[in-house]
Amino acid sequence: MAQESESTCVVQLYDHPVYKGEMSVRWTNDISTRFELKGADKWLNSPQIKLPMNANDFQIVGSVTWTHDRAGEKTALASSKEQFVDFTPAIRYLRSEESWGKRMGNFVQELVKLEEQQQDRDGSPSELIKANGSVLPESIKSAEQRLKFTLPNEHKALLQDFGAWSYSSSRCVPIEDINRADTQMRSIWGSPASEFDSLSEKSKTLYQASVMLFVEGGDGYGALIYHPISTDGDYYWIHQDNLDEPVKLVDSQNRPRDYSSAMRWIIANQILRYYDDVFEGTFIDRSSPTAIPYQLRLNYPSQKQLETKQLEVRLEVEWSKFE
Repeated sequence: MAQESESTCVVQLYDHPVYKGEMSVRWTNDISTRFELKGADKWLNSPQIKLPMNANDFQIVGSVTWTHDRAGEKTALASSKEQFVDFTPAIRYLRSEESWGKRMGNFVQELVKLEEQQQDRDGSPSELIKANGSVLPESIKSAEQRLKFTLPNEHKALLQDFGAWSYSSSRCVPIEDINRADTQMRSIWGSPASEFDSLSEKSKTLYQASVMLFVEGGDGYGALIYHPISTDGDYYWIHQDNLDEPVKLVDSQNRPRDYSSAMRWIIANQILRYYDDVFEGTFIDRSSPTAIPYQLRLNYPSQKQLETKQLEVRLEVEWSKFE
């Protein structure tokens, strides 16, 4: 089981061209992170921040001046106290040494407990997670015979012990649909053969020797693919709109993600990110071995905020960088 320790984080803030001012995140009485806004049209990055175990809340303070198209120069203030929502009890299972089937089962159970603590179970994300039944070993063996290579051991354990889980319109690929990625593009996505034929030879070669493990539904299809190029293999994220640009998944040290890291990334971007809209507080994971990547988001002032001179600010995880 992953151990809890002092949390570390880094924060990004976009220095919008029309803004001037400063913003600060006060983590404790002694620790704060300050950004100066100069309209530089670039991202500002904080140094790594160490948060003590007892950090349960933080403050966001600051002021921003800009020129409104009708009202002229205006200044809005930010002053709020925010709570951390501790996801550690759930996330630590995703970092454990247990099989991935057990990890997912425990993870979902802890999400339900967390939602109950937050008194918010109406339409909550955990209700959309479906296990979809365990997969027989002989079915996995048949799928590997179709592929002519073996699936990752962790993925086989996930299928056998928990099932090809789904979340809303996205899902792990059912065992009967496991095949080469180029075949899956036609059978799952419904892509015409001409779409694959138009790809570069490099992309064709990749897809002919890979398999989609997870498919994202929505505005066009996306997928996690596994390419068994080495002992651990490589993992890519692809999208239907740019199949000639598969994105190899790497961690903050630019190292290829392994299965566990790739699956945590999928879970973060398919499930955890939706808690930003469900819970009032800010996600924290005290089991993370790397710095949690946050973004400090400033919403352009509304008419009401112009009148009250209050600026809406929120600290959110940058889920695309979650490890």
